Amino acid sequence: MSYAEAARVAAILGIDQAEVSATLLTMADNQVDLITNRSFGTLTDEQAIFDIEDRNYFWHSGSNTYIFTLDCSPVDSITKVVLDGEELTTEQYWAELKSDSVKFNKEQIEGIPSGQRKVIIDYKYGYAEVPEVIKDYASYLAAHIQDSVASAPKDDNGAVLSEIEIGRYREKYASLDSYLKGKYGKILQQYHDMIIDKYKLWC
Repeated sequence: MSYAEAARVAAILGIDQAEVSATLLTMADNQVDLITNRSFGTLTDEQAIFDIEDRNYFWHSGSNTYIFTLDCSPVDSITKVVLDGEELTTEQYWAELKSDSVKFNKEQIEGIPSGQRKVIIDYKYGYAEVPEVIKDYASYLAAHIQDSVASAPKDDNGAVLSEIEIGRYREKYASLDSYLKGKYGKILQQYHDMIIDKYKLWC
């Protein structure tokens, strides 16, 4: 699923949509994936294994529950939970998707014999739909790349003199340093900071 949209790029650059390069749209999408360390418009399967002996979970005295926080976010769904070798039903645990965690009551965890106390949680995480802010960010990136390429010196045939091969455009125009110093640098910096803060995958 693409992020950068030809119509948005055309509006940013003030050109006809047919003039927008599909190749440069893909470059912008790839740059967003690289910056955020994730792909949007798809969900990813992940498995978390907690060894209770390691105490890598939290006790919440107010609710009398143990909380297991999942590393990859945002969590979309819990697909399977195994406690001490037994698969649990959805009525035997609480899936707290807003906090990327799963909760169990005190007796469930403390009742597992020592040496066998493992919790295995299968889940899906990511963004099934591409957020609008990601589409905007990618479209501005694509606009930056296309504007930079269009502004480069060309020969009589319209080929860029110093960067003829399209693969080399990425190195020159699709780098973080390049676009933050370009025409759209200010707005891209704002998007960049917001994207890193909210959407970068750290797991």
